Amino acid sequence: MTARQLLCAAPGCGKTFEGKRPNSKYCSDTCRKRGQRSPGGAAAVPAARPAARAPRRRKTQVAAKTRQELMKARRLSTSDGELALVLAEQIDQGGEGGAALAALSREYAAAKERALKNAKSHDPAQKLIDKADQKIAAMDEVGERRERRTAGAR
Repeated sequence: MTARQLLCAAPGCGKTFEGKRPNSKYCSDTCRKRGQRSPGGAAAVPAARPAARAPRRRKTQVAAKTRQELMKARRLSTSDGELALVLAEQIDQGGEGGAALAALSREYAAAKERALKNAKSHDPAQKLIDKADQKIAAMDEVGERRERRTAGAR
């Protein structure tokens, strides 16, 4: 069993010592007596350890890329667009981890999806594809109505 580094609990001492037992409070007999004579006694405090370095986080560019996508779709000024950008900036700042980061990422993805949902493309090829999709959807709807009419007439 390894000894723990402790801070002596005697008033005015403050030395760091290795405790022989887990409940050691004092560095010496003198400090033990001093602690017993002081009003209220004192408790040993674990010695301060050097602060652990925070894990390095990869510098992300989520906010910059989100801004580009929203500007390209002309959706940056919408409320969902601004929300997506704020959430992207929070992701870039870091600080959160685990479940908090996961929840933040889900909210970001949902806000970005809502912002880009009804965005109109300015690409001519995409406009043709969208127009063809609308025609196909309209033809499918007409075909379904015909099928219902003929099924109801029987």
